[in-house]
Amino acid sequence: MRARPLSFNWNLKLLILQILVMALLISAGCSASSDHVEKPESTIKVLYYDEPGFYSRYGTLFSALYPNINVEVIPTQSIRYEEGKDMDKAMMELIENQKPDVLLVDPSQYKRLAHEGKLYDFDTLAAEDQYDLSGIAPGVVDYIKSLSDGKLYGMSPGYYSHVVFYNKDLFTKHGIPFPEDQMSWESLLQLAERFPASEGSEDRTYGLKTMQNKDLINLGMEMGSSQGLSFVNGTSKQLTLNTDAWKSVFATALKAFQSKALYWAEDQSQMMVSYDDYLL
Repeated sequence: MRARPLSFNWNLKLLILQILVMALLISAGCSASSDHVEKPESTIKVLYYDEPGFYSRYGTLFSALYPNINVEVIPTQSIRYEEGKDMDKAMMELIENQKPDVLLVDPSQYKRLAHEGKLYDFDTLAAEDQYDLSGIAPGVVDYIKSLSDGKLYGMSPGYYSHVVFYNKDLFTKHGIPFPEDQMSWESLLQLAERFPASEGSEDRTYGLKTMQNKDLINLGMEMGSSQGLSFVNGTSKQLTLNTDAWKSVFATALKAFQSKALYWAEDQSQMMVSYDDYLL
């Protein structure tokens, strides 16, 4: 069997959960020197969830490389949720009051700060520091730039994406076109439905196997998130599942669910392996 991987960027918008704005500002202003000249101490302010989390992921290594730089962590978890409270407004007030040098924000907050001209031009900084951006996944960089009118004001410390593997021999056998990169869920499901479905046949060929359990809600939520939809409005804190966009998504999911073209994964809850199972 020849299986070819196909990359999709469906979930990129929601899966970039955090953007580290001005990350290179640290290295640009604080590059290590080979002449061992002692530098005066300075302080940078970093907006992050909490101090232990920052030092666990970034701070310990940074402090080891730049011992003359103090890091003051401004914890965003200090913003407590209250009924009716505008959390985005509270975050912007925290940024305005504390004026951090480095920020960890979500895409909507990044977009707002970029449009308000409050972020440092990352492209200029990278050029000055001769930082090579070519090794970073183009889709990630392109998406971040799309939020800020083609300019780059930050980078993502992490992301993940989904991949579709398809069997070229089976597509050729049944005269079905190969899937194409960046295709929508609707187009992929239409291809899946073109495979012959003989109910009850043990050796039938399914058009698509998902990693989901056989659950309409899970399938719909997966499809919606890949389109950048959220089931809660971040500003009003209201559910958005009754919108036309979500209705369209679930209509497509229901059609796929009823098509018999999908092969569902085994119940994942029955396949879970505990950590103790790996211990000798």
